[in-house]
Amino acid sequence: MQQPLKGYKGQPTFGSAMAIAKSANPNLRLFTVDKIGSKTPLQDVKNFSSWQQANPETVSKFSAVAYFFGEQLQEILDVPVGLIHASWGGSSVEAWISKDVMNDYQKIDLDEIDITKSTNRIPTALYNSMINPLIPYKIKGALWYQGEANRLEPEKYKELFPAMVKDWRQRWGLGNFPFITYRSPLIPMAIMMPLKLLIIQPLCVQPNYNVWI
Repeated sequence: MQQPLKGYKGQPTFGSAMAIAKSANPNLRLFTVDKIGSKTPLQDVKNFSSWQQANPETVSKFSAVAYFFGEQLQEILDVPVGLIHASWGGSSVEAWISKDVMNDYQKIDLDEIDITKSTNRIPTALYNSMINPLIPYKIKGALWYQGEANRLEPEKYKELFPAMVKDWRQRWGLGNFPFITYRSPLIPMAIMMPLKLLIIQPLCVQPNYNVWI
């Protein structure tokens, strides 16, 4: 999710040049939560890039996955669309889950943890700083692109991901808003991701509960 539309050196985003050139759209707005962790839930977003209109300069640095989805959504629905980007490459699912939920699986105590090291792998650290402050904001749905960091624990992921979705929905209080995730490609990611997780990912999808792949 973190990869920007312009891509990285040696890791381009397919179709980015034309997408950036055609990106000017007054009905598509972008907001980015900067990468930061916290030991406790924050009430306000600490660092961020405020709302900006989509144009070649702003979209080039924005999440490619989020932009392509939002651009298509805006075109089809023909209504203003706002995208809030909160992601951290290589993060674990545990980092995005609240302490209340994580304590059901492992005791969480960050008092003696150095939050500046491997922040994106520390349970609750990203939820506290990058999700909790957003919860008062009314949203229509969520995009989820994560999983590689949990590739060695597929059975655990099968429990944690649905628990996270349920917790976010309860905290937002907006009902079962759409939660759209992805499935890792079989090639070439299968080289580094065990087949078991590729099989379990679809099992985390619950159409009856508005979770889609």
